[in-house]
Amino acid sequence: MTTFTADQKNTDLNHDPGAVGYTSNALKLFLEHLEQRPEKKLLDVGPVCQENIRFFASRAKKLYVCDMFIRLDRCIRKGSPVDQIWDKLDGRGFG
Repeated sequence: MTTFTADQKNTDLNHDPGAVGYTSNALKLFLEHLEQRPEKKLLDVGPVCQENIRFFASRAKKLYVCDMFIRLDRCIRKGSPVDQIWDKLDGRGFG
């Protein structure tokens, strides 16, 4: 899992939800809710994507990124129980 802090964010980039050519009411509501939180911490469990990291890092004090899709694929390829990927979210196995 990778952690990004507010000090590491790139604030020179404009990452407006409407700038990508579509609008999302759910994203708008989520960002409004996030703005009301004093300690803004986010966990992104989707594929690691530079655009997502930049977008959310500029809005969170701390951003955690853990690609659960890659971890699920590795479990399936090894024949391991797939429910063990959730163990990664509690910090076990991360250096």
